[in-house]
Amino acid sequence: MSLLVSTISCMFYLTLFVYCAFAVVKADIPLANSIDGWSYPGPKAVDNPTDVTNSTFQTVEIDPSILEENRRHMYDYDRSMQHALWYLQKMASRFVSNDTLLTVMNKSITPPSNDSHDYLTLATQPSANNNGYVDKNNDYSDNSTISNFAMFKDLVKHTQFLSLAYYYFGNETFASKAVERLHDWFVNPETRMNPNMQYAALVYGYNTGLARGIVQLDTMPHLLDFIAILQNSASWPEDMNARLRSWFSLYLDWLTNSPNGQYLAQEQEDHGTRYYVQQLALYRFLNMTDKAFQLANNITHLIDQQFLPSGQQFHETGLADPWSSSVDNLYSFFRLANMARLQGVDMYGYKSQDGKSLRKGLDYLVTFAMNETQWPFNSTIAATDQSSAFANLVELTELACVIYDNAYYSMVRDRLADAYGRPYNITRLMLPWSAFGESHGEAMQSGACTAVSWSFSNKRFIFSLAMFLFWLTNFFESFHFLE
Repeated sequence: MSLLVSTISCMFYLTLFVYCAFAVVKADIPLANSIDGWSYPGPKAVDNPTDVTNSTFQTVEIDPSILEENRRHMYDYDRSMQHALWYLQKMASRFVSNDTLLTVMNKSITPPSNDSHDYLTLATQPSANNNGYVDKNNDYSDNSTISNFAMFKDLVKHTQFLSLAYYYFGNETFASKAVERLHDWFVNPETRMNPNMQYAALVYGYNTGLARGIVQLDTMPHLLDFIAILQNSASWPEDMNARLRSWFSLYLDWLTNSPNGQYLAQEQEDHGTRYYVQQLALYRFLNMTDKAFQLANNITHLIDQQFLPSGQQFHETGLADPWSSSVDNLYSFFRLANMARLQGVDMYGYKSQDGKSLRKGLDYLVTFAMNETQWPFNSTIAATDQSSAFANLVELTELACVIYDNAYYSMVRDRLADAYGRPYNITRLMLPWSAFGESHGEAMQSGACTAVSWSFSNKRFIFSLAMFLFWLTNFFESFHFLE
């Protein structure tokens, strides 16, 4: 009897130990035997790098031929195009006169490394034992004393508008300001960021951040595209490519080999998807063609891991906000698929043996977007609460119009965009004219992606016409500014 009791006791404590270890891993707390966290060197930016080439960068998500096509037709009659161009010029003109210094140095708390060049944010939800902080669904908006996350978002936004304005309007003033922003963040020894995310989502009491803090840079692939555009400007320094290649190569090495990066690569949900968005983008940007092609082929397994044959993303629907989580994760998948397509891999058309695919994932969400009350999970999908998710879904249906050449997605986009779409959405400038141009013969004949143009109410049409005339007036008046 005593032997049986001892055996049961051993099994109980062994089970308890395994459970606790698993719980720690899933909680994303740094895996270490002490409060010191993971010991891994965070790389620092290099002055005058000699181990990299000064060769050109390629775009990551943007197809250059689409930009060229849109620029050829930028003065054709097309309401969505004219709205986007008007808004682009308005915001770029605002950003070009903005003198705020965007840098990681603007924080009142020093990272555990004692180097303010290291990116830092705090995980924001107090833990139950008041011994620190734990992650709260990747919400870093409460870092009121540390502006690194907000600064990086502003860097991407400013560079986006300035680089596209330079491309479409040919104004070197816009390019010069964008290059200044990039120089401050990545090159200037006084203000630059070190190429790591070691202290993103830092938990007080630990010497390293949470792994999922890495996804705070998930807009970085957009930034890489804008860099690729700016490298052709007269304002681009001669050695800028080598300096940026060095920085992003060091960051890619940290992302791939650090414990935080390796942990995130194993996540079978949104954070894991966003990890691969960064990795594939960097491979493409740095012209690592073989690795980009290999990764693009390998990541199709993420569809098998994260989707059901119905299209449901079962990891995301188990979270506190299943609607936003599902839309955001699918958005990341479409970004992966777009990069894979440019790499020659058809992730959009991939279908597993049991029928899992990105298209089914989109159709699953679209079904409930069109009939919100039928959403079976524990949160509302009313647009007042989910406006950002709906705006992302509008962009997904726009892409689906092009990828799957199906008028159904145009109808969905038409219904959602009028209420939930972002006003003057400049992503229109990165979508193909042949599919969306209102005066393009093939687009008008097929109607696959132009139905939205003819379904606006009279009130919306009058407003659109007024905005076009307003833009036209400002455009001619801006020639003085552009000189």
